[in-house]
Amino acid sequence: MYTSMNYYMIPTKYMELPISYKTCDTEVLDPHISCSYYRNIKSLKMQVDSFISHSKKEISEDMFHLINNINNPYSFLSNVVANDIAITNSCDTQVKENESFKLFFVLIELCNTFDFLQRELYQYPMHTVYVGKNGQSFQNGINFISNKVDTGIYMCPLDDLVKKINTNDNSINVTNVKTIFFDIDISDNDYTYCTSMLNNLLKTLYIILNTRCTCIIKTGGFIFKPFIDILYILSGTYKTIYISKPIVVQDINDRYVICKDPYTFSPGIEYITTTNEKLLDIIEKTSYSTCRTISTILTTPISHHFLTKIEESTLIIGQKNIENYENLILLVKMIGKDDKIENARKSAIVKCIQWCTKYNIMHTVGYV
Repeated sequence: MYTSMNYYMIPTKYMELPISYKTCDTEVLDPHISCSYYRNIKSLKMQVDSFISHSKKEISEDMFHLINNINNPYSFLSNVVANDIAITNSCDTQVKENESFKLFFVLIELCNTFDFLQRELYQYPMHTVYVGKNGQSFQNGINFISNKVDTGIYMCPLDDLVKKINTNDNSINVTNVKTIFFDIDISDNDYTYCTSMLNNLLKTLYIILNTRCTCIIKTGGFIFKPFIDILYILSGTYKTIYISKPIVVQDINDRYVICKDPYTFSPGIEYITTTNEKLLDIIEKTSYSTCRTISTILTTPISHHFLTKIEESTLIIGQKNIENYENLILLVKMIGKDDKIENARKSAIVKCIQWCTKYNIMHTVGYV
């Protein structure tokens, strides 16, 4: 049966947190929280990879592709939705493989889960900024939500937006921006410390602190200290923060941090200037693959209550990751039992039809 999307509220409190980063010599950073989950998921992933590698010698690529799709039942959404929606949101002929098409479904889920997002994107699409590589699919999603032909959202790569804000580029008026969607590149698992992902999140934080509007940020997990620090800074900037895991991306590491209602307190000029300078400094340092590992960007102690809530969300989402790996092994063991594989495929498609019905999206009736 279809289950509603999970989201978790993060504790917030107005804070002006001074950035003071530290580095370490090690390339592998130990987890700051969720240590047992970190060890378990890393070990399980290695076992799954070994099992899959051995099994690939005996099964075709097409069958393995089908097994992966069944393991994430919502990968069939692109087959189930009505043709006009599929064509509109597909940038190439490989609809099944189109990551931008998945963004359309994520956007629909988020807006139906968080009413304030739907209101903002419906009422003020022209004051929305998309940051990422799948701008057309995001535009199509906004058109669908607002029931308009072309809402004319502003699209900009992450690096370009950082530069525009840093140089006070007049091509974007940050005071008019109401919502920013950060569709950034992230790590494909919870247990790998990724400098490039940290660099992207630091750029995202820089933009947010200089715009202070509603924002949606695609992220990975929050296990390592620098990533937790960034979330803690956001919790001192906004009154309301959610971590959301759409069911359409249940098979991958994606989750979304949604921030709304920035505090109206105005930080002092000195704090703003110093914070911007330090962020730009860390951004530059983490731009190089040879940079030393950033172990922390805050020396201010993080509240125990905050860490507990982050760990709770990590463990709940993480349990689904564990179940996903275990289910993949079970599906691989079914290979050769065509009736069971076909029943699993049909069950996945039924879930997609239920999803489309819930969100009022036209689907191909009788596809199964």
